[in-house]
Formats: sequence, structure tokens, C-alpha cells
Amino acid sequence: MKVIFFDLDGTLLNEDSIITETNRQCLMRVHQKGIKMGIASGRPISTIEKKIEEWGMEGIITLAVGMNGSHIKNLENGTLEELSLMPSEGICQLFDLYDDYPCEFMVCDENHVYMKDYTFFTDWICNNDYLTYVQTDFTVERKKDWPKACIICEPERLPQMVENYKNFTYPDMIGNVASDYTIEFTHRKINKGIGIKKLCEEIHVSMDEVMAFGDANNDLSMFEVVGHPICMANGTKEAKSLAKEITKYDNTQDGVAKYLEEHWEEL
Repeated sequence: MKVIFFDLDGTLLNEDSIITETNRQCLMRVHQKGIKMGIASGRPISTIEKKIEEWGMEGIITLAVGMNGSHIKNLENGTLEELSLMPSEGICQLFDLYDDYPCEFMVCDENHVYMKDYTFFTDWICNNDYLTYVQTDFTVERKKDWPKACIICEPERLPQMVENYKNFTYPDMIGNVASDYTIEFTHRKINKGIGIKKLCEEIHVSMDEVMAFGDANNDLSMFEVVGHPICMANGTKEAKSLAKEITKYDNTQDGVAKYLEEHWEEL
């Protein structure tokens, strides 16, 4: 392998959104082996960079795919690219579609999260992603283009939200279930797989030489393009179906580190 990408929540991070020392030390060893590493997440690039700094892994994790592929960055040379934003027309149609449903709306950029009310979810995302909350009725936000939008609901209501998504027909936007309570929307022409492929092309690495760890449906696109897609034991049925291998242990059991240690000689 020349490059390994990791999803964050449900993959590299545990249930408290923390990287364990076991996973951190394993990634340090991967770096010493001469393999480049990257993060591919629904979170902003700014969040990914702060996480890397918090972990003490600057210069070790050097590639970042943020907002599910809307933004990509080579952290070694500092090049940040914004690939595609969702047009305001699509944002309006999305909000109109879910307006009568028991859910909350969110849009975000690299530094802010915009929501009507400050909820438990708002508190979590602001504290974990280092974003600033902006209270809004979405009058202004509906007129702008955005890299990412979310529909947030109680877990028991998620199937209803997913079913309603079938009525969303705007051609340039696509939604993916990202957790038990969120559907994330991005531009149809971007995803984690496209972001990974573009970064690897820039550093002249073939996709056959790339491994990626993930667990959720927003990881499917990267599983489709990398040579070695690895799904976590806690992954979704769809993610497992596209993976070349499934880890023996989940994200609460240092599944990433244990898989890499077990396959060390094959890397």
C-alpha cells in the first residue's frame, strides 16, 4: 500500500468520537513504514486539521477529504480545492420537501453550522467539530450555494425521512444516510471516492495501491474506487457488500489497529 484513508466516526474514532491510543500508535507505525495516510469524512477540512493537531499527528496524516468530497486538501503543500457546491435552488427544494416533517435542517461551511435552534446535536457538532453556531430561519441560507446540508431527526423517524427522500428529484444533489439520525446531502458530482481519486492522482498514486476504512453508506463511493476497501465490523449492510474484507473488531474495539497489525506484512 502507498496510501490508506480512514473515515472518522464509526471507523477510526470510538463511540465518544475519540481516537484511542492503540489506534494512534498504530497509525504512527504505518507512517514509519512509509505509507501516506488521509482522512475522508463528512466533517469540514478545518475540523480534520484540528483533529490531526489534537492527536499530535501533523505531518503524519497528510491528505484530507472533507464535506464528503466537497473540499479536498493536500496538507503537505496546503492546497485546498473546493470541488462542487449544491445550488441554492436545490437547497430550497430540499427544505420545502421536509418542511412538514419532524426533523431539523442544518447547513455548514468550513467554520460555521447554521440551524434554527441550539439543540443537543448542535452542541455536539460545535464542540466536536470546532464550529461556531449561527442561529437562522434559513431565509438568507436558502439563497446561497452550500457544500453540505443535513436532515436531522430522532433515530426511530429516520426510515420515514429516507422514504420521503424518494420524492426528492433535484438532479444535482444526492443524500446518504450518515448515522442513525442524519441524512447528509452534497452535490451529486462529488463524493469521498472522487475526492480520494483526485488527491491520489495529484500525488501520482494508483488506486490499486490505496486502502480505505469505512463503515457507513457515505463511504460506499470510496469503496468503489480504492483497490482495498475495508469495512468495519459495525458497518452497514451496504458497506459490507462492497468491501474486500470486514474487520473482526468494531470501532469500539480498536478494529482499525487490530486489522492493520494482523495484516502488517501484507501492507
